[in-house]
Amino acid sequence: MGGFGSGRMAWPTKKKVVEQCLILDIFTIAQGIQIAPGSTGTMSWSYDWEVTRDEVRFKLESRSPDLVIVLKYALRDLKSIESVIRLQQTRPQLGGRRWWLTCPLITQQGPCDRRVAKLYLPPGEVHFGCRDCHELTYRSCQTSHKSENWMQRAKEFLLRERHKTQGDPARRHRGK
Repeated sequence: MGGFGSGRMAWPTKKKVVEQCLILDIFTIAQGIQIAPGSTGTMSWSYDWEVTRDEVRFKLESRSPDLVIVLKYALRDLKSIESVIRLQQTRPQLGGRRWWLTCPLITQQGPCDRRVAKLYLPPGEVHFGCRDCHELTYRSCQTSHKSENWMQRAKEFLLRERHKTQGDPARRHRGK
């Protein structure tokens, strides 16, 4: 008794969710400033009506051949952090320009360099990165379809119960 593998198996841990993260959104940045070298700005977040809030200062710089955004922020008890994020642009079919952030994180396979609209900073992490690098999901993905699964299980249960009470006609026991 009590040997290896006995007892309850550990439940898989849930992924961190996007809703818990600080979000750096290029569209929000682009609304507040002109995307050009020398532009500066600040983004701040507050948590559930708390007095404490996090703040990120940013400055756009031209580093040949790219335009980059330099983030400066401090997290709780850590010293000041500086992060450089490369910007990319695409030209939509109807004209204009669309700006994107490039994920700055380095994975086991090398630099991510994924083109994204949002970068996330989950609790306990130090650098902004894309959803894939931080292995993030949405809260709704962890709760969706539970009602459908419940309905399916209820339907299967009712079918089993009906089969038990009606039985198989070939094996039905005849009463006196």
